[in-house]
Amino acid sequence: MFSPLFYQSVKRKLNSIPYSLIVDNATFAASNYCALKVKFLEKEHNEFINEEITVVKNRIIALSTREESSTGSTMKDIIDTRLFSTEEIKKNFKGFTHDNGSSIVGINMGLATLLRNSGHEFYDLNDPCHVSWIKFNYKKFN
Repeated sequence: MFSPLFYQSVKRKLNSIPYSLIVDNATFAASNYCALKVKFLEKEHNEFINEEITVVKNRIIALSTREESSTGSTMKDIIDTRLFSTEEIKKNFKGFTHDNGSSIVGINMGLATLLRNSGHEFYDLNDPCHVSWIKFNYKKFN
């Protein structure tokens, strides 16, 4: 697990600001993982121009092993346990980015469907790095 201070610091921010959630599943060294990353805007002081500016922050909130399956239900349990700890954090969830895998976008038990059925309203965006036509055009022109 990540440093408890870091984890609590990020969750305090998510209690008061809108954020997007990025979910990615991967296999590394024969182990399955589910990574949760959040993206949000934050003001910070820029010493070069001596002004407050808005910057995009990316923070990994959880990295969980998936011993059993990688179903939408398993991923939703990870999100409920590791991210949605308060009603404010649930309400501030505004965007969802993913790799378009069947366990995420399945119309019955996909993660996006399960999140919507739980009352979440969010903008759903397929991760552009996983879109097949981009890969096709890249190969075509190189």
